[in-house]
Amino acid sequence: MNKWRVVQKPPQTQALSSTTFRPPPLDGTLSLPEQYEWHQKNTPNHPLFIYARSDQSIRTIMWPEAVRAIHSGARYVRKTMGWTPGMSNAPVVAILAASGRIPALHLQLHAYFECP
Repeated sequence: MNKWRVVQKPPQTQALSSTTFRPPPLDGTLSLPEQYEWHQKNTPNHPLFIYARSDQSIRTIMWPEAVRAIHSGARYVRKTMGWTPGMSNAPVVAILAASGRIPALHLQLHAYFECP
């Protein structure tokens, strides 16, 4: 039995017919962090975020760049908090971030990754 909750198959959407996006397996075999790792490897040319900068230029963040940033954040927080794998009393970290999707997502997701 899988320890992860099975997610129903997503409905057909524009993203599913994209040439740069492939949906990960949603049968419970991948945890949420593993799904991000999966996207890094299997949809490297698909944008995760696209936004306008203050100078009106467009910034695109692809999956590999986002996952590298998540790993970097995880290493920083874990080093700062003295976290080590297998700790019985892992530190609790509160997240205070701007409501924008990129900072909030980055800070929330890095806690899932066990980074060297």
